[in-house]
Amino acid sequence: MMGRREGGQGQFFYAFDLDKVVPPDHLVRQIDSVIDLSWVHKELTPYYSDTGRPSIDPVLMIRMLIVGYVFAIRSERRIKADVDKKKRLCGDQPIAWPKGEEASHAVREYLAALDAARSEDESDRSGDGRVE
Repeated sequence: MMGRREGGQGQFFYAFDLDKVVPPDHLVRQIDSVIDLSWVHKELTPYYSDTGRPSIDPVLMIRMLIVGYVFAIRSERRIKADVDKKKRLCGDQPIAWPKGEEASHAVREYLAALDAARSEDESDRSGDGRVE
């Protein structure tokens, strides 16, 4: 049975509001503003049973995968939480993103694939104006 996230995360936190902790200009908010996953439930409904225990909401799972990829989180079990309050940055400080050559091999491969797809798309459009 396909689960759906309903309501907030109140059952997990007592006096904690995620919206107050995540700065308005944080990358996850920017990602959320451009990603529309409203189609996911309709697309995946045929693959879920009508009986049984509800699953994790597939939209939430996709969002978790995107965040894991963007922040290079390979495993929730192997990566130690960085909760040291002394090392935290204020929300108004810019993020020092690594240069392309400093990125991991997987990220460099992904960026190269995006560049290749974009250049193919541009060459298709520059030909006779049609996209095949």
